[in-house]
Amino acid sequence: MNGCRLGPGFTDISDFELKLAGGNVSYMTPGALWYSERLLLKKLTANPSFMSGNAVLQQFYNSKIGTNMGAFNQIEATLAGILLPNATTQASLDANYDQKAALLAQIAVLDEQVQVPQAYSPDFDLLYLNAKNNLMQGVQAIDLNEAALNGQIVQAKQAQLNSVLATNAAIAVNTVYEANQKDYNEVLIRAYLELPMTTVELDKIRQIAQQCESGGGPIVKLARALLPGCETENLPDESEGELCVREKAAEHDSHEHELVGTAQVYPNPTTESLNIQFNEAVEGSVKLINASGELVWSQKLEKETFVQFDTKDYPKGIYFLELPMGNGFRELRKVVLQ
Repeated sequence: MNGCRLGPGFTDISDFELKLAGGNVSYMTPGALWYSERLLLKKLTANPSFMSGNAVLQQFYNSKIGTNMGAFNQIEATLAGILLPNATTQASLDANYDQKAALLAQIAVLDEQVQVPQAYSPDFDLLYLNAKNNLMQGVQAIDLNEAALNGQIVQAKQAQLNSVLATNAAIAVNTVYEANQKDYNEVLIRAYLELPMTTVELDKIRQIAQQCESGGGPIVKLARALLPGCETENLPDESEGELCVREKAAEHDSHEHELVGTAQVYPNPTTESLNIQFNEAVEGSVKLINASGELVWSQKLEKETFVQFDTKDYPKGIYFLELPMGNGFRELRKVVLQ
């Protein structure tokens, strides 16, 4: 090792990451898949040597770097850099600090060495005050220079943050977890600009916090951290193995239809088959995922409004139905097989 720090915290590519790059992890929920791909893209960006001689990793990088995923990673990296002044400005601040410390030390020595004469001497007072005044003028000049440098830092920071804010606003999101990342970025950047959180932004954070992390992505947990504990204490923590399913209240008829979003899923619970009735024609894939996160069934849709499939051959238990909802959005539904 030559002492170089590999980022972000990894020194090689794992077998899982190779499967991820090759698209061989279909058992993962969309939010978890997107987040895992983001981490891999960040890792390859920080360590391009990992792609040397590996066509799978190179192809993965090329296919992702120009997408929203790459844009969000760039925003994150830019924000991290904005928090600290550049090397030149920091060197000037350090030099100011050293000079000021030296002048203050001279003033302290001067004060200690002053011997009060037995008889009042205006000349003595004048010499002492002139010497101390000269030193204090030097301190004041350094303070003014430091204030100017800090002002430049603030102005540069604000300009960079406004640029990042505009970049974030221009991202056209395609999924729930991308929309969550964009909304969270906006709140974070405005906080860096020392702007108060608006009611609209607070509502966005609350909406994200109410989602399941498996569907909404890791931003769900970060959004919850911004809210008081009384608002989040009853929300399930998937990292602790708690079940999380986003459901909407619905009227149930004699066939136990469940109206959720833009689709009816029935009967639920079911013993032999499951029906999915969309309110409008949709494209994409319907997937059935077991409680362990494994894909057990899928079907591709091409502008279809109705799907039916047998469930009697699957083990009894709780499953998740992943549905395409249009405009690239996908939702998870809980279904029970009996």
